[in-house]
Amino acid sequence: MITLRLVTPSGSGFEEEVERAILRGSEGDLAVMEGTAPIVTPLEISLARVIYPGRKERTAAIHGGYMSMKNNVLTVVADHYEWSEDIDLARAKESERRAKEMLQLAEAGDDLDDVRRAELALSRALTRIRVKEGSV
Repeated sequence: MITLRLVTPSGSGFEEEVERAILRGSEGDLAVMEGTAPIVTPLEISLARVIYPGRKERTAAIHGGYMSMKNNVLTVVADHYEWSEDIDLARAKESERRAKEMLQLAEAGDDLDDVRRAELALSRALTRIRVKEGSV
């Protein structure tokens, strides 16, 4: 078992004992479990899977940040996170539509900062949809 601590800059958090967690770092997916060597790595906008004893699983959308693992304590500091049960699918799909619209306008205007912001918004929306629809 490991201790999973999930925190955000706003102070919202979560701490529980889990069997393992699977997160997407900058170098790819990482499965973290008891005995995992110490590591610190940035996290991508992606889904995170948390596996409890008995194979019960919970999924969250992680919107950037980093993770560190040391002494069987996994700390995830995320810009924002949302558990699948807290995601409003209709709202996520509307966010996807708006982000695609923003991206088209940004690309037409040739502003790289606007393009990057729109791409990030689209990535967050698609991650929420994927988590809510259970497309792991």
